[in-house]
Amino acid sequence: EAGPWLGRLRRASRLPVAADIVEARVLLARDQNADALAVLDRLGPREMDDDNFEYRAEALAPLRARALAALGRHGPAADVLLEALAAGACDVHVGITLQLLLRAGRGPEDLVNAVPPALERPVLAQIMQLPADPADLVLEAWLQLKPAALAPLAAGAKVAEQLPLERTLEWSARLRQRGLAEGCPLLAVARDCSRSAPERVRAAAVAYGTFRDPRAREELTAAIRTVDDADRG
Repeated sequence: EAGPWLGRLRRASRLPVAADIVEARVLLARDQNADALAVLDRLGPREMDDDNFEYRAEALAPLRARALAALGRHGPAADVLLEALAAGACDVHVGITLQLLLRAGRGPEDLVNAVPPALERPVLAQIMQLPADPADLVLEAWLQLKPAALAPLAAGAKVAEQLPLERTLEWSARLRQRGLAEGCPLLAVARDCSRSAPERVRAAAVAYGTFRDPRAREELTAAIRTVDDADRG
C-alpha cells in the first residue's frame, strides 16, 4: 500500500529527501536491507526537504545502522551510531550500540569515548537500564578511561547491588576509597529486606570483615536474626 503513496510523494516533491526516507523505511520493513542502504547512501550529511526541514546524518543513523546490522555488518553499524552519539544524538539506546560492538569483536571503550559531556547523564541512565553484567562491563571501561569521574561511580554503586558478591565488593571498595562509604553497595544489599537472609548475611559479613564498618556489624546482627533453621543448616 505504501508504494503508490510513495510515488505520489515523489511527484509532489521538489526535493526528494522525504521520499527517500520513506522509501528506506518501506524497504527495511520488507527486509530489503541492501536496497534500503543504497537509498540512504544517496543522502548527504545535511539535507533539506520542501518545508525547509533539515535532516542531519545523525537523525538517519538509526535507519542506516538497522540496515547495516541486518546485513551482518555490525562494526559499521556500531560506528554509525557512535558518530551520531558523538554529534549529540541519543535516539538509539546505548544497549543496542554495545551489542553491535560486542558482535563486532570490539569492547565498550569505543562507546565510552563517543559520549560527549552533555550526554553523560542520559547515557549513564540508559546503562543502568541494562542487565547488570553488560552495565558492569561499560561502567568498568568508563572508570578505566576516566578514573576521576564520579557519575559512573555512582551508577556502578547501584548496578553492583545486582552483581556477584566479589564484584559488589570491588565497587564497594572503590566508593570507600573516594570517601563515599554511604553508597557502599554491600551495605545496600545487607539492608535490603527483599533479599534472602543468607544474601544479607553474606553481604554484611564481607563488608564488616573487609572494612570493619560498624554499620555492617549492625546489619549482620539484624540479618542473622532473620535466618531460618533451613538456611542455618
